[in-house]
This record gives sequence, structure tokens and C-alpha cells, in this order.
Amino acid sequence: MSKNFELLRQAGFKQDYFGDVRTETPPAEKINPRVGSPSTARYRAPNAPAQDDQISALVRRIFLDGRNPNVHSVVFSGVAPSAGCTWACAQTGTTLASMVDGTVCLVDANFAAPAINRQFGQDNAVGFSEAILQGKPARNFARQIDGSNLYVLSAGEEGVRWQPDGAGANVARCLRELRRDFDYLLVDAPPLAGSSTASTAGRAGDGAILVLESTGIALESLLKAKQHLKAARVPLFGVVLNGRKSPAHSLFGQFFK
Repeated sequence: MSKNFELLRQAGFKQDYFGDVRTETPPAEKINPRVGSPSTARYRAPNAPAQDDQISALVRRIFLDGRNPNVHSVVFSGVAPSAGCTWACAQTGTTLASMVDGTVCLVDANFAAPAINRQFGQDNAVGFSEAILQGKPARNFARQIDGSNLYVLSAGEEGVRWQPDGAGANVARCLRELRRDFDYLLVDAPPLAGSSTASTAGRAGDGAILVLESTGIALESLLKAKQHLKAARVPLFGVVLNGRKSPAHSLFGQFFK
């Protein structure tokens, strides 16, 4: 994958290897943003699979780094379709929920191709789009995963029958409300190339992570995505190079800043 690394360097990213990260290394103590008291992280066993090590490293770098204590809302967007963005967002949210005591909510804002509900065996009957159209609190449509501090807000069936790009203000409003209702918010957004939803969601939160497939990277597409976020004034936390062969065997290859 050295060619891909070179393309990412040309796009202005430096490489951070997460392969050697150990899950038993604790991050700095976090402050619960809603109640103002320290929350103690819960960590996986030291013999966690390499895949979990990589995801845990990303979680610590973005959410649990004491040098960046105010990151609580992040948008995941693919540079192109079928980059594994939904899988990356779901796995990051699940891992984050296992490492903190606060509430974590996954939001599916990819209305044209909703998928995050399938990661948890849920239907897509009602969700984010219904909350926007009905003017109801979006938290009312979020479903808690049994026995965990993780919540999932699916896109909802109404999302395929309206144009979310024309309702950007309502999308942003609902996301800001959700940010107040949950300690951490992770948004699965459509690819930047085909929708303004990703940048809208990014402005309502703290920043974005780009996800791209480890094969077939186009430097021009990556640069356009990066410039799009910059123009929208959305901080870009990094790029996940997703080395997946299938959703069941996905791996975060490297994370680039």
C-alpha cells in the first residue's frame, strides 16, 4: 500500500501507525460534558484482536486525548461511495461506548443510503428524518442497545422521500440538540462529493473524519474532499484508510492526520 501512502502525503497528510498501540495504556481522565464530573474509562482486555487495537487507538486519539478534551461530536464521511464509512462509524462508536461511562449516540445522516441500523440488526422504520419532518426531539427516536450506553438513531424511512440538502438548517438544529442530549455523537454522513449533508453535520459538531478504501485512491478526489471541508470551516481530524475485504473482515489500516 506504499502507493496509497505516497498519495496521502501528496494530499498533505502525515502518517500515524496504530499497529503497535496497546489497549491497556489509559488515556487522560475525561470530564463528562453534561454533568461536569470525571468519568472513568473502561478498557478491553490486553489481548484484544489487532482490529480492536486499531479502532481503540483511533478512539483514544480523537475522543480521549487529554490534549483535545472538547471533541465530542464527529462526522464520518467517505471520500467516495462504498468506502466502508458506515462500518467505520459503527465500530468507532461501539468501541468508544465500551471505553467511557458517558452516553454515545450513532446517527445515520446518509438518508439516500441508510445502513447503520443494519450494523445492529435494527429496522429503519423511524429515525432522524422523521424527527426533522415532525419537529420532534431527535432523542425520542434513538434506540438504546440493550445493556450498553450506546444509542442508535437510524435515518428513518422518510429520508428517501425528501431532499435533505434543502433542509440543512433543520439537520444542523437536530444535531446540535443531540449533542446536548448525549455525551458523544458520531454521525454517519453521505460522501462529500454528492451531498452537502456531511459539511452541514460537521459544522454542527467538532469536526470530521474522512474514510477511504485502501485500494483505488484518487488523489484528486481526496484533495477535493479536504478542500470542501476547509471551505465549510469543518476541522478535519484525519483520514481512515480502510483496508476492508468485506464488512465482516474490515480493518483500519492506518490513520492519517
